[in-house]
Amino acid sequence: MELITIISVAAASFVATGLDNLLILVGLLGASDERKAVGSGYLTGILLVAIAAAGLSLATHRLPAQLLGYLGLIPIGLGLWHLVRLRRPEAGRGETRLETGVLPVALLTVAASGDSLATFVALFSDSATRLAVPILATIAACSLGWLALARFLSTHERVVRVLERGGAYLIPVLLIVIGTYILLDSPTDVVG
Repeated sequence: MELITIISVAAASFVATGLDNLLILVGLLGASDERKAVGSGYLTGILLVAIAAAGLSLATHRLPAQLLGYLGLIPIGLGLWHLVRLRRPEAGRGETRLETGVLPVALLTVAASGDSLATFVALFSDSATRLAVPILATIAACSLGWLALARFLSTHERVVRVLERGGAYLIPVLLIVIGTYILLDSPTDVVG
């Protein structure tokens, strides 16, 4: 029963704090020819968040959790940078491609996962040490499920049409909105 409970709580935590990552993934997969790099970057980012959460849970009493919101500056900066690139004359319509290599996507995933990090730290801290592996396995399984869902949604005809019409501007704006949400205090913040 303990195992089922911890898997359920870890999965619910992942879903509740990962909707922003799902939206980013759909956008990146729909706008990129480097789908494998996007997927690898996303999984790398989530792995880094999970490992960091497990490690930080050892020092939860000293963790300055209120600073996690500042991770929102990373997607805001990336979004602004992409908007500036779109305004350059040499960019041309439809020629601007987002940087979607493994490292940029991993960094973006980490930046958009401040709420996940805080939630996972609390989950690891409040759970018996023997449950760390099931928590990590659940996070890994949910990440693969999120990636599969994002791949499906990014190939859905209506989603692709929206991305074709406004994809060059949609992703930077989405990055700025998500970054702002992470940066600002909101009712869904783990740390108030």
